[in-house]
Amino acid sequence: MTSALFSAGQTMMDAVSHLVGPVRIIDIGATEYDGGAPPSYAPIEASSASTVVAFDPSLDLEETSSRRTVLPFALGDGEDHVLHECAAPMTSSLLLPNDDVISRFENLAELCRVVTRSTIATVRLDALPEVENADFLKIDVQGATLLVLGHGVRTLESVLVVHTEVEFVPIYKGQPLFGEVSAFLSQCGFEFHHFRDFGAARQLAVSREFAFGHSTSRHLWADAVFVPSEERLKMMSDRQLLLTAAIMHDCYGAQDFAHACLTRVDQKSETGFAEAYRSAVLAIEARVQ
Repeated sequence: MTSALFSAGQTMMDAVSHLVGPVRIIDIGATEYDGGAPPSYAPIEASSASTVVAFDPSLDLEETSSRRTVLPFALGDGEDHVLHECAAPMTSSLLLPNDDVISRFENLAELCRVVTRSTIATVRLDALPEVENADFLKIDVQGATLLVLGHGVRTLESVLVVHTEVEFVPIYKGQPLFGEVSAFLSQCGFEFHHFRDFGAARQLAVSREFAFGHSTSRHLWADAVFVPSEERLKMMSDRQLLLTAAIMHDCYGAQDFAHACLTRVDQKSETGFAEAYRSAVLAIEARVQ
């Protein structure tokens, strides 16, 4: 294969869909809010080869279509937990907001102010047949990331890319921070790739009455993307490598990582995907110029 792998206006996912077969996306914490950006996986969701299984306890009814299943479950350890519903719905969590921390930052305490508490049952990720053979995992559970992942180790065995919100300060009591999440995923065969969509707030003066300056220089949270580790890449099938390349190209513009995955396929199977990928990228860039 020496011709271009895909063309302008075409996703890489569409170009390789006949080679990778069905693609399963898992979205934990799937509620969409007004003005919110499309999910990170939108470019691969658009492919006819993709299906999405989405979870969020704020969803009232189970909705099922041919390509998207929505389930109103809270993911966790399989035990009952208190759901803290906050003034800003996107800050609601199974964990209690950490007033000592959030009161130091402009508007954050109000956004995380608990307005309702209720007991909710959680379901373990590994107990759900709907997530078997998952390829992409997105998590947004407001501090409860390891509560979910700790009971999803088997599910992670098939996952190629993890996209999860992480925090750098304990916005919720007892929550793991980025370093702990990264260390856990490292044990499961992943490496940190990059941050995106940082959340920031101005720090208040000691009096907590005002914040000085114009910039929100303090990063409090972000989305973090994790990819297969070097050792795991060596053991992946052609299908997994092709799909990882498509995800990283279409969703994140990570041309270097996509190319590296395709090179591995070429070395194993004597194909020409890497050269075809370079041709496609260069051709599209030449048109833009």
